[in-house]
Amino acid sequence: MIAGAIKAIAGEMQDRNMAAAFDIMMDERKARLFVVMEEGEVRDIWLENQLQQSI
Repeated sequence: MIAGAIKAIAGEMQDRNMAAAFDIMMDERKARLFVVMEEGEVRDIWLENQLQQSI
């Protein structure tokens, strides 16, 4: 379920960011939030913010 959601945006992400996104999803709370967020700009911004915090 989570992997599918990330794969849906994979075409827009660089490999390094994709790997970091999987690491972010290891946090169950963040993963659940990502899955219930509606696809779109807000979810993209949220994930981008998470990626910046993880680097």
